[in-house]
Amino acid sequence: MWCCADASGTVAEEVQAVTALPEATPVVQPEALKPAVKAEVSVKEAKVKEEPAPEFGPFSVQIPMKGFSSLGLLLDFTSDVRPMVKTVEVGAVEKFNELNPSRSIQPYDVIVALDEAANSSEIFQKMEGTLSHTVNLKLVRPKKQQVPISKTEGLGLKLEYKSTSLGAVINVVSSSGPAAKWNSEHPNEALCAGDRILAVNGREMVGPEMLEQIKATNELMLTEALLHCWPILPTFSRPHLWRRMPT
Repeated sequence: MWCCADASGTVAEEVQAVTALPEATPVVQPEALKPAVKAEVSVKEAKVKEEPAPEFGPFSVQIPMKGFSSLGLLLDFTSDVRPMVKTVEVGAVEKFNELNPSRSIQPYDVIVALDEAANSSEIFQKMEGTLSHTVNLKLVRPKKQQVPISKTEGLGLKLEYKSTSLGAVINVVSSSGPAAKWNSEHPNEALCAGDRILAVNGREMVGPEMLEQIKATNELMLTEALLHCWPILPTFSRPHLWRRMPT
């Protein structure tokens, strides 16, 4: 069983009965009735499967593992908030997406729980081991928003990232600075710990490149994945060992 997860060091910076008829009754063939029954069940099942995933917010899926040894998800474990889907590769999820396009798992979806595993380390260990015949996944699809910010010095954010992470995760929002000013003027669209910056000025990039872009540019349009607004996710916290530097 495998799980592709970024193993590089993490850096933080601020910025689902048919009764058979007696054999002596040849007039009606039970088999002639069975297809209609099966078809009815099939339609009902299809309706359940086709209930679409939300544009953003929490949803759950069941992934059949028959014929597969892996989910085929490449995950970003940058944040304690839960792993984020980077890409869907060959595996059980790819097949699920093909059969259930309206409920497909997409890049940037966050895995909240995998069967009984309910935090990043448990999810990682679960995917490294033997998965059940059907994997139950709880996910959150983040809401994306655009945040225009002008700065002369730092953003007033502490950001964490890895060398191949999807952008950077907000660790702390300072009480002063451009980010704090945005939050005071846009309380319903506030930048919060646990949210992730996916792109800068319309360009997606990995963590280190994003940090350099933020430092070098004064007029910024941040594409943010809002995650803090879903109660299903835990409070964001970080280990004390990580190095932090001002953006």
